[in-house]
Amino acid sequence: MRQERQDLIRSLFDEYIEMYAARDDGLTARFSENFSGYTGGGDFLVKDRAEWAKITRQDFSQVTGRIRIEMLDLSMQDLGDEVVRVPALFHIPFP
Repeated sequence: MRQERQDLIRSLFDEYIEMYAARDDGLTARFSENFSGYTGGGDFLVKDRAEWAKITRQDFSQVTGRIRIEMLDLSMQDLGDEVVRVPALFHIPFP
């Protein structure tokens, strides 16, 4: 993957993580209609944008300040001109 493309993908990922850490509800407007993903606890697969937004807002409500994110690993995947994927492994220590 070209360095320019890697930089773009990483900047988009970093922006997403920053919005999450800042508990920015505008993040939920960026969720795709074609969504699926595991919850933080990993006990079920979410297949609906509205449900994912609800779960994200629940996460936001558990912390009064910034959410601390401990990034462990990530993989940037360039799937097409307008499609990328960045699976990431991280810890979010909620109270």
